[in-house]
Amino acid sequence: MKAKGMEDHRAWDIEESLWTGDPAQYPKLIDHECLMVVPADPAIVSAEAALRSMSKGPRWSRVAFTDGHIARPEKGLLVLAYTVQAGRDDGTNYVARCTSTWRRHRHADWRLVQHQQSPQA
Repeated sequence: MKAKGMEDHRAWDIEESLWTGDPAQYPKLIDHECLMVVPADPAIVSAEAALRSMSKGPRWSRVAFTDGHIARPEKGLLVLAYTVQAGRDDGTNYVARCTSTWRRHRHADWRLVQHQQSPQA
């Protein structure tokens, strides 16, 4: 029997693609009303600013999610909470606690409406 809404594995795959995937996919995944809180200034970022920044910046070459949790507060809404360990080929490493909120736009079409990162020392 198919699960209603986005299946867990698909949610994690899409989330990972935002960290490591091709920036060309972002306009299809990030809702135009999305808000993000990131560690770099400006710390609160609109969807438009996030799309500009993400398409220019270096991508993470590897990520691992741990402590993953999924909540479904209502139909068509999915919240992910996790710790990410990310790395780049140049040796840059990053650890943060994150949340992402996804809203179903249409059947099988989910859009990111919120993302937050809290870097860990």
